[in-house]
Amino acid sequence: ALAFCSVAVRSLRVKFAAACSVGFLNLILFSVFIRPSIARINAFFFLQNVFHIGTHGASFYFFTDDEKQYPEGPHFSASFFVTTIGMVASIFGLLGMVGYNRFAKRWRRSS
Repeated sequence: ALAFCSVAVRSLRVKFAAACSVGFLNLILFSVFIRPSIARINAFFFLQNVFHIGTHGASFYFFTDDEKQYPEGPHFSASFFVTTIGMVASIFGLLGMVGYNRFAKRWRRSS
């Protein structure tokens, strides 16, 4: 429905209304067909993704602009930015998983 609406309709307001309607329908169907404890976490992740503001494109240009485009910038090469920052993020993600498995895996939550 959203794919058809985005191609067939030119009005941004209609597209926005269609997207909101599908989002609300998604939340309602979560609560109707899924166990409440699972539906709540699914709704949380859904809303978290809906309201996420992505800055990856802007940060790429900020870090890789040359001196003419942004004199005070860090001026990284594109290959350095993509490979090094990607590797550092992956390593810290792995360290987070190891740290969780080592220290927090057996923690119990009280209700």
